[in-house]
Amino acid sequence: MFNRFRRNLRIRRVFGTLNPTQVELPLTKCCIEVNPLDGRVRRMLLNAIATNRLPAVQRFWARAVSEFAPTTVVDVGVNYGECALGAHYPAGCAVFGVEANPSIWPYIHRTLAKRADRANFTIIESAASDRSESGIRFWLSSGGSGTSTTVQPTLRAADWQVIDVPAVRLDERITPRGDRLLLKIDVEGADLRVLRGLSRVIDATASTLAIVEYCPDRLRDAGEDLSNVATQLCEQYSVWQFRDWNDVKRLNAAELRSLTVPKDRATDLVLARGDAAIDAMRRASTAGGSKTAAGVCQALS
Repeated sequence: MFNRFRRNLRIRRVFGTLNPTQVELPLTKCCIEVNPLDGRVRRMLLNAIATNRLPAVQRFWARAVSEFAPTTVVDVGVNYGECALGAHYPAGCAVFGVEANPSIWPYIHRTLAKRADRANFTIIESAASDRSESGIRFWLSSGGSGTSTTVQPTLRAADWQVIDVPAVRLDERITPRGDRLLLKIDVEGADLRVLRGLSRVIDATASTLAIVEYCPDRLRDAGEDLSNVATQLCEQYSVWQFRDWNDVKRLNAAELRSLTVPKDRATDLVLARGDAAIDAMRRASTAGGSKTAAGVCQALS
């Protein structure tokens, strides 16, 4: 309770209100619409900005757009758009955002309506998977939008509302533009199903740079064999564990199998395929990084 009180004080001090509905992202100055009563927004966006400590995926995305110069972007698990809607892309870049949670769709569309390049964006209001279906079960979390999932949760039933949403294999909906694909997947355990459902898009693109949430417990809940996952990922990609741009570790299959992640927690894996993606990853990681907005902006300049 005391931590929540302190967090609310910080939010009011920085934003001038306890419940801001628009947020300017510090790395790019892009503005996104949010629901300030969403627990994820308060913890991982408003509080992160108020304390000047940015999530790893935002730090990755800002520099990856700059270093890699993508021609196609796919963000699976858009949420309020901190990545897909929170960057300035090269001219002509095609951006696809995928979000299954109906309560977030209005915020995404209000943010998108303000972008001058909105004609380059396609929002897919579905869950992503390795096969298309007219309806699959989707668990909405009472604790915040960030943990909603198509993988049956192991927590008590009172924490979830179950709805049906359409599922789509994304390579049936996405035609990549150009030769550089920047990809983010954060879907609470279904991440590898999504990756399999993008196989034709990835194969059609010369270079792919992806950041994927890796939560061993949730992947097991989804029926994944983690030993096989490690083998397949390391055969197809150069794999790094990403904590920050100055804390990046290249992993082989044995190291990925033995990677220690606390129970029910996740780490981020960066997958690179093709010379442009691998070179961009090496350049950016060599330059180092910072968890603060000021530090990342300095590195990008």
